[in-house]
Parts: sequence; C-alpha cells; structure tokens
Amino acid sequence: MSVMRLGAMECRIQLSSPQRFTDGVVYIGTAQQKQKVPIQRSGLGGEVHYEGESSFLVFESEDAREPIAEVSLPEGGKHFMVALVPLPAEMMVSVVRDLEKDDLQGGERMVVNRLPNKIQVELSPVLPMERGAEDNFLAECESVGVLKVPTFERKLVHFAAMPVVVEQELDGEWKMVTQGRWFHMPQKKAYVILTPREKGRVNLYTVTLN
Repeated sequence: MSVMRLGAMECRIQLSSPQRFTDGVVYIGTAQQKQKVPIQRSGLGGEVHYEGESSFLVFESEDAREPIAEVSLPEGGKHFMVALVPLPAEMMVSVVRDLEKDDLQGGERMVVNRLPNKIQVELSPVLPMERGAEDNFLAECESVGVLKVPTFERKLVHFAAMPVVVEQELDGEWKMVTQGRWFHMPQKKAYVILTPREKGRVNLYTVTLN
C-alpha cells in the first residue's frame, strides 16, 4: 500500500474511470510532487493510504504539467471513491463519494446525477416493465444530487433482469435518457453516474463494488 504525506488529512482512496490509462495508473498531488495511484475501469483501483491536503490534482503521467482533474475530499471521511469521468472539451469531472457514509448494502445502487436537470428513475422487479406499476421503484433526483435505489422486498433470483428507465426533465417534460436492464446482484453494490456529453447527450458510467 502506497503512502503520500503532504498534510493533516488521512484517509483511504480508490479510483475509477471509464477512460483507459497507461499501465492502469494516474498521479495525484501537485505539479511538483506526485504519487502514483492505481485506477480501474468499471470497478475500483487498489486502495491507497493518503495523507495530504483535502484538495489535490490528478495527472495522466508522472512528467505531466497540466492536470486532467481536480479533486476535493470532504472533511471527516475515512474511505473515499473517486470516479474520474470525461467531459466534452473540459477537464474530467471528479465524483467523490464517502463509502462509509453512503453505507451501500449488497444489491443496492446509488445514482449520482451530475446533469444540469432533474432526473427520474423507474425500476421494475419483473419483465416486461409496466410503467407506473405499484411494485416499481420510482423516484426523482435533483441536479447534482444522489438517489439510493434499494433492493426490492420481494425475493429475486441472482442476476435477475430488472427493466430500468432513466429520464430527465426538459422544458417541463420527462425525456428519455436511457432504458435497459439492471441485474440483481445481492453480493455487489454499484454507483451509477450520469454526466453530460456533447450535443445534449448523456454519459452513464457504472462503478461496481464487492
């Protein structure tokens, strides 16, 4: 386990990104002092013991001068997930979650909405989906908010397909963002991160945790 000592904050961090990085690593810190950190696609990179300032920069290589992202860790946390998601023509957005505070249980998901609009998530325990059915999970999430999606009370078999629809509010109406299937995995938990793309499109990135 690598250690970086720059200041008073002490915690554990794990990184994830849909982007592929050389040798599966990035570098955090400042332009003058960097620490190599593993980063993984879809899951979390190896745990790093971090001692330093609550805000730091992320660089793509050890000799890079320009950062690809800025990260700010909330005070008081001890174990953070940092997801680095590309944005069109900008630095990557860093999505930071306190894993201990979120306390996701097996089978649960947390939707992280980084879109400029409110979203709505509807999830069905059965195929095919009947929109608005009594057993469906249906909830809204404000812009720059989070929404915890619990497991269904009814017993579902492992890897059961659950139809899902995500919509965003545009001009007073719900417009489709994505529809598909989530799968019931009682031993795993996940973060579903929505960020904007070019021409009004939406990027959806899922980070799965054991």
